[in-house]
Amino acid sequence: MCMRVSPTDSGCFAVGMQNGFRIFNCDPLKQLERYEFDIRDGTGVGYMEMLFRTNLLGILGGGNHSRLPSNVACLWDGIKQQFVLEITCATDVRGIRLRHDRIIIILVNAIKVYTFSPSPQLIFESNTCSNPSGLCYVCQSVDNPLVVFPGRRPGVVSLVHIGNTGCNVNLNNNANNNNSGNVTNNNSNTTTNNNIGSTNTISINTICPSSTNATNMPPRQIIAHENPLASITLNRDGYLLATASQKGTLIRIFSTKDCTLLHELRRGTSQATITSLSFNKDSDLLCVTSERGTAHIFCLTKDSLTNPRNIQISSSNSISSSSNSSNTSINHNHSPHLTKSSGFGSGKLSLRSLFSTTSHIRCVLETKFKAICAFSSVSPDTLIVLSADGSYYKYTFTANGTVTRVTFVNFLDFYDDETDF
Repeated sequence: MCMRVSPTDSGCFAVGMQNGFRIFNCDPLKQLERYEFDIRDGTGVGYMEMLFRTNLLGILGGGNHSRLPSNVACLWDGIKQQFVLEITCATDVRGIRLRHDRIIIILVNAIKVYTFSPSPQLIFESNTCSNPSGLCYVCQSVDNPLVVFPGRRPGVVSLVHIGNTGCNVNLNNNANNNNSGNVTNNNSNTTTNNNIGSTNTISINTICPSSTNATNMPPRQIIAHENPLASITLNRDGYLLATASQKGTLIRIFSTKDCTLLHELRRGTSQATITSLSFNKDSDLLCVTSERGTAHIFCLTKDSLTNPRNIQISSSNSISSSSNSSNTSINHNHSPHLTKSSGFGSGKLSLRSLFSTTSHIRCVLETKFKAICAFSSVSPDTLIVLSADGSYYKYTFTANGTVTRVTFVNFLDFYDDETDF
């Protein structure tokens, strides 16, 4: 079973299962949609991506009887109850992300960006380091069309603007053209008059024009960690980037405007797998869940700001002179000043001299399964935790660290007419 919280407001979440998928409202908990595929066609869903609360969903196959081949990503229309768009790649697809104007496909060693239109066009692609988890996050803001994903070296985050800015893009970008993908439009005339949670309706014909303009800014890179990345996320407006490595002891928060390190947060001293990172609506709180069965809430105040004297901004073209991107290496010596190189914004960290902040609120979760978290979209002092065994937890918290569980239920037992929780 896979779980995915809506990336815009954390208002709902999707669950991919062995026999189809379900979509729930987060707070209050309520089942919004349920669909089971015909067993003759395959039923397993390995990943889902919501486009706000519209009728369009990105779906990947998974499980023992996968609904889709592992190298195919599809767009599902919840009104027509059928796939309306299919992108086939040469290698396995590990993730899909949606914006109102873009479709992002994540492969094990590459990322591809398409226009969101009846005949999607490939407008950007780049190689990455091994990314079997499909790490990638896309800002939904119209003013900041930013996508972040692993760079070509472990621990590096690439930042690319993928908006329609009127500038042509080199589609090669040193990526393997054999993986560019084939696009099939199963129903280009699809129109809709209903949606998830009765908010917005979308026709695939009216999402955006088939523009091949993607970005007028060179890709930037931040060397965030020495170890491979485990989790990355953006806040709502896309100007804060949170990262965690596979070591799982430190979480770092960077400004995406100039790639400076703003906060360094310590989850603990023992290695742990970070399962989710989530900003609240105002971007002054960050929740972190791990496989150790804990959720940590950090307050992103001025007290947790790193000393800017320990950060140096610099640039280098050592990855590829033709990629038009920048990167830096980790500097273990104290850097007593702040400098900036024009045209680039890659952070260079002095790891041993940074100030780390511990969590202000710690919650012991009542599950041994993988858990993800999100702040409630209706109550700022409420945390929602979802577990891979179907558990739904709602906690309230106070500034002094008091945590109270107010709801526990298994969402897999929910039905459309169930009472809200």
